[in-house]
Amino acid sequence: MLAVAFVALFATAPVAAPGTEVRVLTASFLDDNGREVTDLSPADVALTENGLLREITSFGVDRRPLSVALVVDTSTNLGASYELSVVAAVSGLIARLPYGTRYAVWGTGERSTRLLDFTDDRTDGGRILRLTGHTGGGNCVLDAVVLASADLRSQVREGDRRVVVAVTSTGAELSYRDPHQVVK
Repeated sequence: MLAVAFVALFATAPVAAPGTEVRVLTASFLDDNGREVTDLSPADVALTENGLLREITSFGVDRRPLSVALVVDTSTNLGASYELSVVAAVSGLIARLPYGTRYAVWGTGERSTRLLDFTDDRTDGGRILRLTGHTGGGNCVLDAVVLASADLRSQVREGDRRVVVAVTSTGAELSYRDPHQVVK
């Protein structure tokens, strides 16, 4: 049995024919033992969106380097769920990142702060989150997403894959930023 373990990017790609939308999806596939499966063909994979089967027009291994900015809500709102749920979930995500992925960890709390600079060591992220704990203060997820995105853009070479992952249970609050501008 295969499972999609990590979806890194979902972006609009050039249109193939008038009226046809083509999207790029990057995913890692793991076997039952958690090992990456790389010898798949389009016939081995079914892609559905909202219950509808979608055609796979191209399929291959993307060898471009991947960099990830993980924004973790460390605000007071999380309370005990931070230690009980968030640290383990984010540590699990880091452990399943594709081999060679560089990632940085950002916290929200009193102010948006980079807790861990870019590294490919899969144990550093969980360690820093356990040491940091929930830092208190308001939830500034949108601010952290903006700062982490700018940091990611400055740290990564053009053409490399890059993604920002935000982890929060309360949603994005207490920001002077317009959510639509953050997405842009």
